[in-house]
Amino acid sequence: MWEKPGAGQVRTGRVSALFGRIGRRGVAPRPHYKVGEVLIGDDPFTGRRHGRLAVVNKGSVGLEVHDRIYFYDHRQVRRPG
Repeated sequence: MWEKPGAGQVRTGRVSALFGRIGRRGVAPRPHYKVGEVLIGDDPFTGRRHGRLAVVNKGSVGLEVHDRIYFYDHRQVRRPG
């Protein structure tokens, strides 16, 4: 009724384990801005802010505006001009 795992099934297990480890690492795009750059963040909820980049996380950035930090998704931030 039950069969022993063959070579193909073992290989599939190794590949899926590898992809599982890669997925846990979190392959998110990193923002291509440097800390200290002047940027514009535009968000429908927090509004448009013009400030200096203070924090860089995996998918978000923090703009420092008048001693406050506003966090934006990295796709909502651009260089002025």
